[in-house]
Amino acid sequence: MPRVRIGDDVIIGAGAVVTKDVSSNSIIAGNPAHVISSGINMSSVCRKVEYQRLSVAMVNNYLHLRGGSERVMFDESHLFDQVGHNVVYFGRSSENDQPFIHSDLFPPVNDFSTLHGVRKLTGARNVIRNGQTANRFAMFIDRVRPDIVHGHNIYGGLTTSILDVCLRKKMPFILTLHDYKLVCPSYVMLNHGQVCNRCVGGNFFNCLLSACHKNSRAVSMVSTIEAYFNQLFGKYLQADYLIAPSRFLMEKMLSHGIPAKKLLCIPNGLDPIGFEPFYNDEGYVLYMGRISREKGIDTLLEAVVGSGVDTRIVGDGPEMKRLSGDLLEKGVTNVSFLGYQQGEKLRDLMRGAMFIVVPSEWYENASMTVLESMAYGKAVIASRIGGIPEQIVDGETGLLFEAGNIQQLRDAILSLVSDKTRRIEMGRAGRARLESRFSLDRHCQSLLKVYQAAINKEIISQSDLD
Repeated sequence: MPRVRIGDDVIIGAGAVVTKDVSSNSIIAGNPAHVISSGINMSSVCRKVEYQRLSVAMVNNYLHLRGGSERVMFDESHLFDQVGHNVVYFGRSSENDQPFIHSDLFPPVNDFSTLHGVRKLTGARNVIRNGQTANRFAMFIDRVRPDIVHGHNIYGGLTTSILDVCLRKKMPFILTLHDYKLVCPSYVMLNHGQVCNRCVGGNFFNCLLSACHKNSRAVSMVSTIEAYFNQLFGKYLQADYLIAPSRFLMEKMLSHGIPAKKLLCIPNGLDPIGFEPFYNDEGYVLYMGRISREKGIDTLLEAVVGSGVDTRIVGDGPEMKRLSGDLLEKGVTNVSFLGYQQGEKLRDLMRGAMFIVVPSEWYENASMTVLESMAYGKAVIASRIGGIPEQIVDGETGLLFEAGNIQQLRDAILSLVSDKTRRIEMGRAGRARLESRFSLDRHCQSLLKVYQAAINKEIISQSDLD
């Protein structure tokens, strides 16, 4: 009530209406409120919680938007900034970067594939362990003195040399595993377009034997040596915690021998406020992503050709010319390649789609395309592979089919095309699932718990995050 004075260290019960002055060190409740207890020592009944503003160093090979890992890193950073934490960046300098504080310490990007002769040998060594990066990162740590370092994609560029610096300077470090690098030298668990598990368990020589990384014997050799080097010296295990965005990826790490106490699963998240759902549609099916075999684009096209379903393909990649040429030659008219899209155009394409198709044929870890589709209120038809089934509830927020199965995909597409009510219900359910399970706020709250555990040298388990 107006002009009522409330003393210090007073606990007021929920719904209480305070009509008269209350002395310090009291507990009151009721309507009108009355004193339940007074003259008590508050430290005996409650604990004062102080807000701790953290300084977080985000570390990544690239500091501009190239793919999902950078998207995750920047989303995390922006939310941390908004709630009062201080985020600083360290990475390799590139002409595509925005201006960053401390960029004078960033090492340059060196493309190993463009080097020749002695420089190629030096470049190969720097892919495995980059001494220049270690020196610059040590100066960065001394200058910034962050509370914690959060690494994202560091292999092949910054390298695990930054982990050595953190260990030497007793700096807490956590690493998000955006792919399968710890178990696969080529990081995607693909051997010439086919899912491959042969290197899991430390059999990295298979990468060299099959020349599976970028179809190059030289590149595969360097990646194989890098994998053995990091495993032999336990480089990645120097991190306080390793963050897996999916249970599937975490299980792959465990099967490789990574200790369970090092691994925590924190699903990627999106801020739903940044996406306005649109449950109606303009009558077309949408694919977004890289135009390459492992993304299942061939399977999708086989499923929709001859169906009459308006299918729009957004993205670019190595198979673009072949596929578009084949469809033109066959006179296919219900499929259109729209190329790379972004911004308002991409947003409008997603909002107008009946549903989104994610036909991946590799171990997709934690698809941001699936999350974006859910954010816009769209049902998703996707492969039952990798971490995708953890995102989609089959029959509720979308439909799952066996990766590479053309008939199953075709049946799923036709079933949702013919049932607008069902796809709208799935879209609504997907949006609700994003808000409750995959929000950026929930993602970052879990990260902060891991940060605090690493900083305080405490043990945190998966049950503390779920």
